[in-house]
This record gives sequence, structure tokens and C-alpha cells, in this order.
Amino acid sequence: MKILSRFNLKFIFESTHKTMKQTIFAAIKAGADLSEANLYKANLSWADLSGAYLSGANLSKADLSKADLYKANLSWADLSGANLSGANLSKADLSKADLYKANLSWADLSGANLSGANLSKADLSKADLSGANLYWTDLSEADLSGANLSKADLSGANLSEANLFEADLSKADLSGATGIILIIFSGFNIYVQKNNIKIGCEYLSINKWREVTINQAIKMGIKKERYTSYEILCKAAIKVLNNV
Repeated sequence: MKILSRFNLKFIFESTHKTMKQTIFAAIKAGADLSEANLYKANLSWADLSGAYLSGANLSKADLSKADLYKANLSWADLSGANLSGANLSKADLSKADLYKANLSWADLSGANLSGANLSKADLSKADLSGANLYWTDLSEADLSGANLSKADLSGANLSEANLFEADLSKADLSGATGIILIIFSGFNIYVQKNNIKIGCEYLSINKWREVTINQAIKMGIKKERYTSYEILCKAAIKVLNNV
């Protein structure tokens, strides 16, 4: 099987293996430069790609679920629509990579470099992004629910309409980040934050916080039996913040 360049269709690597997964593993073992390789829709689930050099490669719509990409170089790679769920991307270089609509749920991205990457509409639910570099990253409309963003660098990031429900943002750097409207649940306490400025309801108990937003919920025509829903109360709180 042959691996071709995504730009000029020249051979990058060739082997007698019958599957792309085996061929790539052989290429990595041989120390081949797989930058700009055309791996569109490749099935690389569970593959050992640790340390692989895939800068600028076309991995659009590829299946990389559960793959080991520890310390791999994926800078400028096209990973749009790729399935990276449960993958190990710890300390990987994904700077300037295109991850539009990629599935990164439950992925390990701890310490990864995602600066300048496009993660718009990506699924990062339950992902581990602790200590990750997300400087000027586009996270607009991304699903970050339940993600671990502790100590992550989100300075200058675009978080417009991102879902940060129950995300851990402890000690994260949000300086200069845009589009932030957060409802953060921390144990039994809740605080509301907009554009990195804590507004009202700070560190109130859940019951007290509910009281603060209940009037807005009434104004929005929300039925009383739905007041116990955190989602409904979040919408009410966001409505309050938008008027601040």
C-alpha cells in the first residue's frame, strides 16, 4: 500500500502491507516523514501513532478513535470531521490544526499545544485539556461540557456560544478571551461569570442562586415546575447577564 502527498500525489512511503494502519505503523517505525500525507477517511482506530510527524497531513474524516498520538506533531493538519474520541493526544502539537466538527470527546489533550487551532463546533465533552495551550484558539460553538480545562491557557480564545456546562476552569487563563458567558457549578456553590468578570450570584448556595434567577424565569414565561432544571435556570441567568 502507498501513502501519497495530499498536494502533488507523490509517493511518501510504500509497503507490502494490505491495510493503511499497518502501512503507517511501518512508516513511523522506519522514521518516514509523513508531513502532508493524504490520509483522508483513513481507519486508524487504536493505532499507535505516538511521536508521529504528521504536520500538514490530510486526516479529514479519519477514524482515530482510541489512537495513541502522544507527542505526535499534527500542526497545520486537516482533522476536520475526524473521530478522535478517547484518543491519547497528550503533549501533542496541534497548533494551527483544523479540527472543525471533530469528535474529541473523552480525549486526553493534557499539555497539548492547540494554539491557533480551529475547534469550532468540535465535540470536546469530557475531554482532558488540563494545562493545554489554547491561545487564540477558535472554540466557537464547541461542546466543552464536563471538560477539564484546569490550568489551560485560553487567553485570546473565541468561546462564543461554546457549551461550558460543568467544565473545570480552575486556574485557567481567560485573559482576552471573547464570547464568554459561563454558568459554573462548583460543588454545592455556583457563580456566574461574563467576559472574565464575575457578576452577582458569586459563591451563593444553589438555593440562593435559584432565588436570584427565579424572577427572570417568571418573566421568560417558564412554568414553575421547571424551576428545578439547571438548564432552565442557566438560560434565565444568561438572560440577566445579557442585560448587564
